[in-house]
Amino acid sequence: MNMKRVAQGIAIGLASGFLATLVNTPKSGAEVRSSLKMTAQGIKAKTDDVKVHTTTLKQSVTDLTAVTKNNIPGIVNDIKTSVTTFTTEIKPVVANLQQHVGAMQQTAQEMQQHLEDFKKDKKKTSEPTS
Repeated sequence: MNMKRVAQGIAIGLASGFLATLVNTPKSGAEVRSSLKMTAQGIKAKTDDVKVHTTTLKQSVTDLTAVTKNNIPGIVNDIKTSVTTFTTEIKPVVANLQQHVGAMQQTAQEMQQHLEDFKKDKKKTSEPTS
């Protein structure tokens, strides 16, 4: 939809409503003028308020965009540095854990072998000699 046509439609609707109200009003001319003047002042005040809010919003978006453009590269760089530092610092810990796991596996194998040897020895001693 074309915004110009929408605006024209709204303007025509407002003018038609204004004329219909003016023709069908039971008020005197002075009362109608006074009422219209107050309504116009109210609309102008609201329009000015919307304009101020729109300007403030536009400035806030501009400021946020500038802050974001300035801060995002630094944040990305900080994250990269943190990941690199973490990776470097964790390498010795991983190696140490791998050594401990290897030692635990070796101990478990030795214990299993000792258990098997123990069972064999027990079997030999419990067999009757002929």
